[in-house]
Amino acid sequence: EIALLSRQLSHIEQYAETLRAQSHDYANKLHTIAGLIQINANERALELIGQESKGIQELVNILTASVTNPVLAGCILGKYNRAHELGLILKLDSMSHIGSIPKHIPMEKLVSVLGNIIDNAFDATRENLNTNANIDPTILVSMNDYGDDLVFEVTDSGFGVATADQNRIFEKGISSKPEAGHGYGLYFARTIVEELDGQIMVEPAETGGAQFIVYIPKQTRS
Repeated sequence: EIALLSRQLSHIEQYAETLRAQSHDYANKLHTIAGLIQINANERALELIGQESKGIQELVNILTASVTNPVLAGCILGKYNRAHELGLILKLDSMSHIGSIPKHIPMEKLVSVLGNIIDNAFDATRENLNTNANIDPTILVSMNDYGDDLVFEVTDSGFGVATADQNRIFEKGISSKPEAGHGYGLYFARTIVEELDGQIMVEPAETGGAQFIVYIPKQTRS
């Protein structure tokens, strides 16, 4: 419980740091736009404004149409901003749909599961980018509630997960990073999913990376 709380606090701190970084980044861009207007480079200013607003507006449109829970929508928006900060792209499948979350599923646990898996996708994609700058830096998120389960899929552009490691990757402390303090995100995600009588798995993705799939039953089995 202490470890889980620590991880959740880490996410909160990360969101706060992301917002601070984004505020600084946007301030710089606003100054640039103002400067372009002052030198009568109005078309270039409009182009820069369009570049900044297009991606986030597309995501907001999808979230507004398909995700009714504001906490879940906020999580995705936060991760979109984090991806932008890291030089990555987070996309939400336009066919996604999540209505009301069943009462037996605590939102903080659901956000922790999704957040940890997306963070892992960020790390995996960045590691691959360090050796191959030509790969697609996109992380694709899909979610739906059409059947008996809430289903979440996160696809990265990392190196993928070997068949022999597809179960081992969820063990505590297992990480591709040599530094201490890594290897807990997927472990926490699996722990929470199992508490909710769900299932988490990983399989090869068409991107060459990995696709993590989470099933959480919409009704309790007890």
